[in-house]
Amino acid sequence: MNLAGITPTESLYLIVEIVPSGGGTYVSEVELQSDANASSVLLPYSSFTDGQGVVLTSVEAGDISDIEIEGEAGYSSFGITPLQAYN
Repeated sequence: MNLAGITPTESLYLIVEIVPSGGGTYVSEVELQSDANASSVLLPYSSFTDGQGVVLTSVEAGDISDIEIEGEAGYSSFGITPLQAYN
């Protein structure tokens, strides 16, 4: 998954949650530092785990029913332009 055009005004903690059609929940987390220039964050499917260390498989990543993106920061404003899933 590629999140492009991210420009946080302060440190930003992103939590991306994926739910495959077959069930289960897999999460990947990344912390971004403040940057005036738009940047991209690449989250390979292998970076998503279920909380018990089980990694999202390429088959599960190919059939996703839900994606949730949560940003946590004190007062940061940010934008995400394109979201791209790739195989």
